[in-house]
Amino acid sequence: RIPVVILPQENSLSLLVPAGWGMSFWMCLVFHGCRVGGYRELQHQQLEQGNVPLLVKYPESEAFREESESTAEKLKSTHFALPPNKRVNFAKLGIASPFEPPLRILVADWLSDSAIEKKKSANDGGDQSLLRVLRDEAVLEKIRRGDFSDVESFRDHLVTVKLKVEGRGKLGLNTLLCVPSEDDLSRQGPWEGPVEPQQEDTMEQERKRARDQHQNNKKRLKRQWKKLKDKQMLMKTQATALGQPLDTARLDLVTENMKTVKKIRNNENDQFGAKTEDFWIGDFNSVRHSCRREVIGYLTAANMAYTVGAFVGFGFITLRGLQKLQEVANNPNNLVLTRETSSLQYRFSSL
Repeated sequence: RIPVVILPQENSLSLLVPAGWGMSFWMCLVFHGCRVGGYRELQHQQLEQGNVPLLVKYPESEAFREESESTAEKLKSTHFALPPNKRVNFAKLGIASPFEPPLRILVADWLSDSAIEKKKSANDGGDQSLLRVLRDEAVLEKIRRGDFSDVESFRDHLVTVKLKVEGRGKLGLNTLLCVPSEDDLSRQGPWEGPVEPQQEDTMEQERKRARDQHQNNKKRLKRQWKKLKDKQMLMKTQATALGQPLDTARLDLVTENMKTVKKIRNNENDQFGAKTEDFWIGDFNSVRHSCRREVIGYLTAANMAYTVGAFVGFGFITLRGLQKLQEVANNPNNLVLTRETSSLQYRFSSL
């Protein structure tokens, strides 16, 4: 008989076994039908339970920033590992930040509708430097009832929201949350939602010029390396044909020059790869009007919830954006437009 400890938690049980018995218990549990999961499965379990995953629950924390940067780096590496004709062109889709939610910029956009006030508050730097999430239950209850009398006191705060897609469509990481128009909500029949028109890729010509210059530099360096290689081969064949001793000092100099040219070529490839990533994504300082529908928030966790039978997601929206959403007429079900970072199609989701 092996003594174990069972710790009841909110929605699960933790099983503690003595030291040295972990693998034995694990194998027996698997053989008897238990499912093994890691971090991804733990995140999905929390989503099925209706809980916000821990690392995306507090966007003002250092843990959220590190997790967001780590996830963004993985998504960026996967994206740029594809050839250019297989990548999603985020510029044409109107996606300013495809790899991580720009919550600070979003809050700054919604702080004021006036460009002058926005610039003044940005120069102050106090309100946008830190994210704030509204967690006062009394204020949240008033907002649920449609009372936004306290909105000015918390105008720079975010609100945690849960969404469920209505009908077809998916919800994913960094999905945009936008305000629907009255015309969107009044459409009848099997209408899935509006479609974002393709935007102009302003960096396309810059990328083409950089690519042409890079190709010319590579050809020039290759010609230089080939000349040195031919010179090296000529020195060896002449020494053999004439029966003369090989000039090793001169041969070493040529070999060293070949290595230098190859190193310059590798540096050229590395610098071009980093430069083109900036040409594909670009810089931005505003996201609210990056597409035809006003952006009010982003999803930080989403997946298919089998308990609901639809895609479910958690994210953050600005309090002023939520107020504007409530002002839209004929929207009793709190419908919001959602759009994935790889699609032009908007979908309806209940908030």
